[in-house]
Amino acid sequence: MILSRLRIPGSTSSADLHRTTLIVFGWDDDHLHRFHIYGKDYGIAYLGDLSFSDNS
Repeated sequence: MILSRLRIPGSTSSADLHRTTLIVFGWDDDHLHRFHIYGKDYGIAYLGDLSFSDNS
């Protein structure tokens, strides 16, 4: 397991967090990932999964 931390403004949208993560880690948007924020999951937990259905 790899644990990484990013410090970002609280006003950052989940879509901006996604883009920032891609840039910081040099990903090509083909890695599975998931964020758990205030009880809500965001991201792609498995292949074919929908991601970021909202921008909250």
